[in-house]
Amino acid sequence: MTATRALLIYEDLLRRFQNQMTSTQLGVEGAFESGFGYLSSRLKLENAALFWWDPQRHCLSMQYALHDGALMEGEEEIVIDDASPLRPLVEQRKPVVVSTGRPWAAFVPLHIGVELLGAVRIERTHPLPRGKVLQSLPPLNPQAGPGGRIYPFLEDIADVFSIRFHQLMRDEKHKKRTQVLQAGSEVATAVFERPRLRDMLEAVSRSIVRNLGFDRIRIFLVDSEKSKLDGILGLQIPDMLLDLTGESFALKPGVNSLVDAVLSSKGETHVHMVGGRVVYVPIVVNGQVIGCLAADNLLSQQLIDEEQMEALRTLTGQIGMAVLNARLFEDIEQQAITDGLTKLYVHRYFQQRLKEEIDRADRYSYNVALIMMDVDNFKILNDSHGHLMGDKALEYLSQVIRGNIRRIDLAARYGGDEVVLVLPEITEQEAWLMGERLLSAVKKGILAGPGGENVSMSVTMGAALYPSDAHNSRDLIEAADKALYWAKKNDRGNVCFYRTLASSQSEKTA
Repeated sequence: MTATRALLIYEDLLRRFQNQMTSTQLGVEGAFESGFGYLSSRLKLENAALFWWDPQRHCLSMQYALHDGALMEGEEEIVIDDASPLRPLVEQRKPVVVSTGRPWAAFVPLHIGVELLGAVRIERTHPLPRGKVLQSLPPLNPQAGPGGRIYPFLEDIADVFSIRFHQLMRDEKHKKRTQVLQAGSEVATAVFERPRLRDMLEAVSRSIVRNLGFDRIRIFLVDSEKSKLDGILGLQIPDMLLDLTGESFALKPGVNSLVDAVLSSKGETHVHMVGGRVVYVPIVVNGQVIGCLAADNLLSQQLIDEEQMEALRTLTGQIGMAVLNARLFEDIEQQAITDGLTKLYVHRYFQQRLKEEIDRADRYSYNVALIMMDVDNFKILNDSHGHLMGDKALEYLSQVIRGNIRRIDLAARYGGDEVVLVLPEITEQEAWLMGERLLSAVKKGILAGPGGENVSMSVTMGAALYPSDAHNSRDLIEAADKALYWAKKNDRGNVCFYRTLASSQSEKTA
């Protein structure tokens, strides 16, 4: 082969190699697969592998391997010590290090200037020719290390890949900075636009997962007694919301690494890394730890980098202030819709929620039960033992109710000694059982009178069901009220359903 022909083949290979790398938009992984995939077919390579240089651990860590055209993530690590044959390579005293065993292998460093980025290893059944015609060509990299041109083609493709790799990493860093800024902007927006805690944390979690590239985010908050860490919510790719309300951990050393991260923070925002793929960031406000943000890449197994950890550390400061503001807002909102004595909802909020539940019942075709109750002989109780005793009776009744209804039920103080229950998604039989359970629980309670005497109490209930007993919320309240009125006159201390009352009246009329 003539020298001119050899130079033309060399230039064509180098140009096509470069074009293959720049034609992909898949970052370093795609550039390596496309570029070295092309070389593998042209040069009959058995394997090609890409290594990153880890200066802290002083080793070459394989990132990707190309075997028979298939790209795989690498697991190999090569520690570079004084006896390693690759030591001259990483110190850039040799442009290529060759192993003459089978298969034949050559290591070529990747570097920008004097900064070592990593290395590429190619393996082949037979050695590559040294290319004497090319050895007289000047290197592509004017800062190439000493030692002469051993394998000019390998040195030049390493320089081309290094330049492309440097461009991709620069673009990736710019992209990450943009995403961090975007996450910060979205978190700030969520703080101002979403005053409720769960809504705000949901928006924050979505922004962090989307912009910072984590597999999962979980948020835990310290309870009011500062005795445990309660799960609030989380988000897992692809946009799967996680309800963590059942997760709770005592704030004691040794419970788990999440709690240890909170206890060891001592009022400062320190990032705690676990195994390279899990990170805990305590949420600190004014020197007080109020919670913890946990992020991980356990699904993708991608290592969490320094930029991601720093971004989380910055964002948790905003999140902490947002949590305090949301809690304050919810406390004020709760006071506005809650009765001060009984801690049950007020009449206005009950009316609003009843209409909402009836709308949902129409949409999803289920029943809504309404139970109205009042304390038996409440006036006599007040006259005999004083109004403070009446307040104590109402407080006790509200405690019994809160301890026996479901999470989806609503209890409100209707007025005076009257209390109403809104029970969605329930049958008449289930509503009757709920009423009986409450009646029994109230009767078991013995209150202490002002003189130390025992005072017993009981309640009477009237109930109605939507849509069988009423066409709207107003009719439903009226039906339950009629049932309660009848029960107080005829069956005190029990629960009466409007349907039973209506059937009885129909029979009398007939």
